[in-house]
Amino acid sequence: MYRGFTIVEILMSVLLVSIGMFALAGMQVSAIKGNVLGADISIGANLMNARLNELKSYPYFYQMAAGTMTTDPRLADSDTTVDVNAMDYQSGALPGDVVEQVKYSVRTIITSPIGVDPNLPGAYRFVEVQVSWEDTSDAGSDRPVITSGRVPIIMQVRP
Repeated sequence: MYRGFTIVEILMSVLLVSIGMFALAGMQVSAIKGNVLGADISIGANLMNARLNELKSYPYFYQMAAGTMTTDPRLADSDTTVDVNAMDYQSGALPGDVVEQVKYSVRTIITSPIGVDPNLPGAYRFVEVQVSWEDTSDAGSDRPVITSGRVPIIMQVRP
């Protein structure tokens, strides 16, 4: 009886190993696409939080002693969209690094509640921030959107 492997057995084992390697290569491509999408979502969430914090920092208060209300004009009812370049927002990039330039659209919707006078002490406004971008990880997919929901900005009452 002969010891060793026949050429057919060796070819079959090479075929099975190569099929496994192709499956692993496909999973690697999916992992890279998921990593790119995760980075886009992270930058989008940071942009959304930065915009919400910016809006919360605008003056919106009622001065009781003087009987006057101060409202920053940027808190008026509006629907605006601003395009932001991700390269301007990328942290940790070294000079000479190639940074993907993805355009993010930051949409801000400010509304007053129905039936509530926004000029009364203790009033509030609703702010919704939506961030969308061109998805570079998959050419045929929809434009991803992150939304903050309706966040109230409450008027401060000062003595």
